[in-house]
Amino acid sequence: RDLHSFPTRRSSDLNNKGFSDKRGASGAAAFMCQTDHYPVSCIWYSDSGATQHVCGVRAWFAEYALFDIPQPVSLSNLNTVNAIGSGTVRLLALRAGKWQHVTLFNVLHIPGSANLFSESVMAKRGYIITRDAKKTTYQHPQFGAGPEARLMVGNLYVMHFKLQQHVAAL
Repeated sequence: RDLHSFPTRRSSDLNNKGFSDKRGASGAAAFMCQTDHYPVSCIWYSDSGATQHVCGVRAWFAEYALFDIPQPVSLSNLNTVNAIGSGTVRLLALRAGKWQHVTLFNVLHIPGSANLFSESVMAKRGYIITRDAKKTTYQHPQFGAGPEARLMVGNLYVMHFKLQQHVAAL
């Protein structure tokens, strides 16, 4: 599996602007951000390089199956991490100005990873993805408006998702 991901960082790794500027032994920089509005673990990034949706928080899976053998996932920095399971994640998504229930299927669980919303999964399902300087939109010819992502800190597009109440209580 190929997938573009940003490894999570401890808050102590973030400078006063919310960016990680620590470099690994190879000299490659990892990027991660935090906001005043949401913990980093609650943010879902619209990711054009992810081949599957990814969630780093086990408690958010409504249905879940552990892999018998962890599945390696290739990162953009040529390292690999292991997905230990997969399942469905239920969220609320802002669609056409209204919060609506959505279910993400076949979501990989990589503990502690960033949450990634795969543009390629949506494209394969027939969504037309449009990006400009302020947002990414998903539009389906038959089903209409999909979820939206807005440009946020560090030029990353962040999905307008929030946890459903039953998940947030876990």
